[in-house]
Amino acid sequence: MAKNYSVGIDMGVNNVGWSILNNDTKQIEDYGVRLFPVSNDAKDRREARNTRRRLKRRETRLDDTLNLLKKYGFNEENTVDENLIEKRVKGLNEKLEKQDIVNILCYMTVHRGYIPFGDEKVTLIDLSGKYPCEFYYEMYKDSGKYRARNQTVKITDNVKEIKKLLETQSKYYGNITKSFIDDYVNIFTRKRKYWEGPGSVDDLTPFGRFKTEEDVEKYLEEKKNNPSYEKYIYEDLIKKCDYEIGERCCCKLNIYYELFNMYQDFVNVSFKNIDELENKECFYEAKNGLYKLNKKGLLMVKDYCMNNFNLKYTDIFKKLFNSDKDNISGYRIDKKHKPEFSTLNSYRKIMSEFTNRGFNTNWINDYNCYNEIMEKMTLTPGGVEFIKEIENNKLIPYKFSEEEKTLFKELKEYFNKNTLLSYGSLSQKVLQKAIDDMLDLEKNFMQVSRIKDYGKEARENFIKQYNSSGSDKLQINASFVDDIIASPQVKKSLRQAIKVINAIIEKEGCLPNSISIESTKELNSNEKKKEIEKDQNLQENLKKQASNYLSVTLGDKNCNESNILKVMLYNETNGHCMYCNKPLDINNILTDGVQIEHILPISKSFDDSFNNKAISCKDCNANKKNMTPYQYLNSSNRYEKFEKRVLDNKNISDIKKNNLLYKDDLDKYKTRFFNRNLRDTAYATKELINQIEIFNDYLEFKDEKRINTLSVPGQITSKIRKNYVKKDGKESLEKNRDDGVFHHAVDASIVVSVGNTRIGQVMLKAQNDKEYWINNKNSYDDIHKYLINLRIDDTIDQIEKINKDNTKISNQVSKNLQGKLFNSNIYKMIKKDNEQYIINQINNIYTFDFKKAENKKLFDKLLNEENNESTLLCYDKDRNTFNYIKKIYNEYKNEKGNPFVNYLIDKGEITDVKNFNYDITGIRMVTKKGNGPIIKRLRYYSRKNDLCMLNKKGINKKNNTYLALDSLKQHCVKVYVDNDKKNFVFLPIYIISLDPKTKKINENDEFYKLFYNKYIGNKNVTFFADIYNGNKLEITKKDGTVVNGYYSTFDKTNNKLILNNSSTFTQSDKKVSIIHTDILGNEKKRLTKEL
Repeated sequence: MAKNYSVGIDMGVNNVGWSILNNDTKQIEDYGVRLFPVSNDAKDRREARNTRRRLKRRETRLDDTLNLLKKYGFNEENTVDENLIEKRVKGLNEKLEKQDIVNILCYMTVHRGYIPFGDEKVTLIDLSGKYPCEFYYEMYKDSGKYRARNQTVKITDNVKEIKKLLETQSKYYGNITKSFIDDYVNIFTRKRKYWEGPGSVDDLTPFGRFKTEEDVEKYLEEKKNNPSYEKYIYEDLIKKCDYEIGERCCCKLNIYYELFNMYQDFVNVSFKNIDELENKECFYEAKNGLYKLNKKGLLMVKDYCMNNFNLKYTDIFKKLFNSDKDNISGYRIDKKHKPEFSTLNSYRKIMSEFTNRGFNTNWINDYNCYNEIMEKMTLTPGGVEFIKEIENNKLIPYKFSEEEKTLFKELKEYFNKNTLLSYGSLSQKVLQKAIDDMLDLEKNFMQVSRIKDYGKEARENFIKQYNSSGSDKLQINASFVDDIIASPQVKKSLRQAIKVINAIIEKEGCLPNSISIESTKELNSNEKKKEIEKDQNLQENLKKQASNYLSVTLGDKNCNESNILKVMLYNETNGHCMYCNKPLDINNILTDGVQIEHILPISKSFDDSFNNKAISCKDCNANKKNMTPYQYLNSSNRYEKFEKRVLDNKNISDIKKNNLLYKDDLDKYKTRFFNRNLRDTAYATKELINQIEIFNDYLEFKDEKRINTLSVPGQITSKIRKNYVKKDGKESLEKNRDDGVFHHAVDASIVVSVGNTRIGQVMLKAQNDKEYWINNKNSYDDIHKYLINLRIDDTIDQIEKINKDNTKISNQVSKNLQGKLFNSNIYKMIKKDNEQYIINQINNIYTFDFKKAENKKLFDKLLNEENNESTLLCYDKDRNTFNYIKKIYNEYKNEKGNPFVNYLIDKGEITDVKNFNYDITGIRMVTKKGNGPIIKRLRYYSRKNDLCMLNKKGINKKNNTYLALDSLKQHCVKVYVDNDKKNFVFLPIYIISLDPKTKKINENDEFYKLFYNKYIGNKNVTFFADIYNGNKLEITKKDGTVVNGYYSTFDKTNNKLILNNSSTFTQSDKKVSIIHTDILGNEKKRLTKEL
């Protein structure tokens, strides 16, 4: 007999807590925590990716510009010219040298200006009729600068300047032709359309339109047949049909989609009596004594809809069958609870518009042509692209006039506003088959799909896909996680949770009876987090105010939870009864003159939270009874004033306002309560349950018993924690996140224990049986009782004993070669006296906070001429300016405020510090004429060893300046033994040194050679092992003490490995063991080396 056990899962952003409960013995038999790295934030990845693409496109534009110049006889190389802004102004009206033209065009190509979009905060310059270069030149003469001013010009203004400059130069150079100008402007202004995405036919990428050679071949073939054809990046997001493998779902404007919906609606309609109806031959008698439309009747409905532009559903029944709406049933209802029918609305709209304007309608009745046009209307991003797509399209053998094209654009806009430019859930092929079967069998789609077994092919494909792992074990196939649309972090958490579940199944030798899941708040969206934090902060502020008031006025002995709650609710309404608005006496807090009242009756809402409680006078509490505020106040015409008070009250949370203004039937609130509070709706939890359900489909095919799932919301686990209190008043299951990660195992154990409570049993049945509440309406009445007495007495003693010492920990070992190549920033670097220095800068010396001790210390250090660790760049390049800055700083550094601002105030250059514009006023670089550029930023260099220089072609800068990486992303550390000195030797291996295809070390890589020569060199060493991030190590130190932990990072300065608990593995240690840990935290020593 298979073991009867359940599994508890607690999912977090970088951990999965788990617990195994024997349902027969009520024993928690095993528990632990699986740890794994957090994925990079999606925003960070997106910004980095956008930056890479922007720089790549800028580089491509520059290459194309140079190629264009050479094509037209400008063979000069692009050079740096410090007087470029002056020459741009000069070139508008005077002759320039060819070198100047090349430099200007290359500069403009890179700095072309742009128009901000979305939430970008960019100040666009008002040129007042000037060309950009003229505006910038005036700025330059004023301040000595014209760049980095957080201002930009429109690209169109730059185009005007370019055209003016090139038209002027064309008078002196015959090779600057109109063709040259047009070609350059085309390069300058070109912009990749958003629907193109990254990559191209020559540059395949998994993130773009062209992922494989097959994509390219298909695109070129379509382009050959229709030169206007385009492939849009979002096409891959169109859902695939569940019944026809590989077929894309068709758009909602497709005629077959509309016909399908129409037949689906009318095939479901039942007629109570047909004695007085016309066209009786259009009906057949159903088993329940009602009558339904047969094939003939359905076709009559179709013809009527197609030939009547303006109709109401009542017209169909009245004019075709002489029936009124009271004689029919089985129809859909809209949000206003009125009958709703699909009557080919889109088709009729198009037909009426073309007919009423006297345009050709033949194409409309050509379904192949019609559907192709509707597909393009739905798919294309705009009207221009739409018209291009239907011109020269071989599937559209009709030519449209300009007036008809205008109408097409209007229709596209109309359908877009009415949210009809989207896709259904079935392919055209399935829709056509379904329409024929629905007419022949006179049944709806659900019935015909079951009779004709539409899902056979999909089912066979699913089984084939599930078996693709080649394993005979009954385990969840994690490959289906790839199909969901979710962040990489959610997918990673799901895969790790599946690994844990599979490991448990393998350990136990059979499937669990149920899997209970709790999802942590960290996986909530940013918007949800903000909403939660806003509500929590509001409650916390109210609680502090209430506690302080009670302590001061009534003494600490009366400062208990009940009285604090009363004062919190009292302050919410500024001391008035929530319902009648009469003032309440604060001195009655300790009596029953001021009462706490449940906004929505707890007997029906089951909601005992703060957001369902209000302060009330004694009379209102007694009279309101089991009514909602709306029911209580509306009967006496007091609701409108109450509603206004609630909406205007800023002390009340949005959740509480919704409860106070709830108008619907409370029986509906029950359903909402169960869906919201007895089922965790966190996305990761829902997706894990979905993956288990997919596995259940596979188990059904294998004739195995399905696994029940239970999503447990935080409200349930929180209530359990509060129900177990120690003598000191603290919760016995209180979380302490600073005391290790074992609390995730505690959470998983609580979650799995919920399944054996009375409320848990109801939740299990309800969540795994869609008809449970329909068949067990009486269970509603038991829920409140179950929630009040929510306890896990069978397992509480075991859970309380879980701690950091007895919890199994499994850490994911990171060997992945994907992702970024370095972990830190790219620095500018200079070489000086055989030392490496990185260049940093103080962005604004006038807003630099000298109140901070570390900032003042930095400035003192930078201006200390005896310091060789770091100093200002101007110390070497402009000693006069350095001495000038030093003089000002030393003179004013002991005064309150910023020394440089104080200096300018004393000189009388500024009077209003708040409106001080440091872009046009400030201390200036020392020059003979005294008109040097304003100093705003100060660059300085700091010594830093072992920087990784980037020697990519074209990346080195002038004046001995380079780019370098401070921290490469590590792959592993190779551990050797020095045979002569009898100690350990470490060699860090970085991802950048590995061949991405072979995954082997490229020994010719400069970074590999750099570290190999530094750490290994000519030493006589023997290789021991590779240590990866996450490997568990046990290390015996020189004095015999033993430390262990997970390898975290390599300290290249001190040549040692750092573990997660700050322990170290050094060269002088006596012994090291690498410990293998499986998914469930079971440990086994894999390799040991003793010196």
